[in-house]
Amino acid sequence: MYNPLFASLDETTTLITVTRRLSNYLSKQFDQYQKNNSQPTADIIPIGDWLKRCWSEYSPTESSFLLSAAQEYTLWQQIIRQSSVGSRLLQLHTTTQLAQQAWQLLKQWRLDLTATVFNQTEDALFWQQWAKAFNNYCMENNRIDSHSLPEKLLALMAAQKIKKTRKIILIGFDELNPQYQWFFKQLSNYGYSITLFEPVLHTPPVTGIPLKDTQAEIEHMARWIKQLLQTEPDKTIGCIVPNLPEIGTEINRIFTEVLAPLAYLPDQSDAVPFHLSAGIPLNHYSV
Repeated sequence: MYNPLFASLDETTTLITVTRRLSNYLSKQFDQYQKNNSQPTADIIPIGDWLKRCWSEYSPTESSFLLSAAQEYTLWQQIIRQSSVGSRLLQLHTTTQLAQQAWQLLKQWRLDLTATVFNQTEDALFWQQWAKAFNNYCMENNRIDSHSLPEKLLALMAAQKIKKTRKIILIGFDELNPQYQWFFKQLSNYGYSITLFEPVLHTPPVTGIPLKDTQAEIEHMARWIKQLLQTEPDKTIGCIVPNLPEIGTEINRIFTEVLAPLAYLPDQSDAVPFHLSAGIPLNHYSV
């Protein structure tokens, strides 16, 4: 499915993915593609890392400093704690996370921080005060947060202070938020070629199988995977489980028994050939 895409890559092209997981997957697929093709190394990178990489090419003589995730969180928490309502908050950590999420949405949708809509509720008004304090601190101390990075980068790219990639291919983006739409539109005005890759998907036939309970479903799914891997060992198989957090422990047990029974032996934990995308809740671990 991705071979035509890989064939179009060259040293002037950057393939920007929506997530780190997709970037890792495409990198592995490209490695397989390279075995049969004399293709140069591909530049495949998630969008957050690409923005930071562009920033790292910023002249070291400049005074602006990009905040890390931990530094952003600490700054938000400090502002909230020192505010007029900070002492009344019972869950400072949760409040800090929600405040950061609201700031991210504000940036993604390019909303006005001074809009009067924030005066309609007390919670929104408090958040607006925190966000203004956060924004003022960053401006006064030449600090840049990750969600403001696209706007800051454009000024540098326009001044040609960052080495340009002439061709950018976006992949995995079902929809670009307004911030990215504006950012990449501006890049195209500066001479970049921006392409949104949409793979041609072939929908396979769907078959329903009635089974008596959840355990039977998991066992059948594991045996089906094992059968497929016997004929195509390099095949990548994805299983969609709507309630994965609730039954993840059971899936892990049954899949290990069917697909990698030797994983229970000492020093064989790396033999498990599957990965669960949802973490295991703490209360599911034994003492």
